[in-house]
Amino acid sequence: MKKALQGDLSEIWYVLLIMIIVIILVLLSIGIDLYYGKKKSKEIGIYKTHSWGLRKTSEKATWYGVFLMFMVFGDVMIMLLLEYFQRVLFPFLTIAGGFALIYTEFISVREKVEDKMRKKVDESAIELVNLIRNNKEILEQLTQKKDNESI
Repeated sequence: MKKALQGDLSEIWYVLLIMIIVIILVLLSIGIDLYYGKKKSKEIGIYKTHSWGLRKTSEKATWYGVFLMFMVFGDVMIMLLLEYFQRVLFPFLTIAGGFALIYTEFISVREKVEDKMRKKVDESAIELVNLIRNNKEILEQLTQKKDNESI
């Protein structure tokens, strides 16, 4: 960092290049997941490009971007501290976070569509049970109202 203040930006460009490569790899993994997700849905006969699916992908990309920017910020803070102690600068957090996201996308691509659909059905059933539990009063009022109307 002291070199950077003196005009030598080679070390900073090196770190910045590594960070950019990690971000590009994460974006590529999101694109690969989108491609294989569309391909798998086409294979089971429910292929349609809905705005909901694209919205979920862009939401995921946004969250991944936020996560990576947090890792970059952490790396900058660590590098400022390490520069004080004259240590080597390297974006450890960005690389670790990037590999975690890429691994997540790898698992998503390898996951079977049936497993994903089963998870969605199970989640929907659990949500329905929770909705009924949370709204018992409303259900009781509706049944009482119906009983009063039939009398």
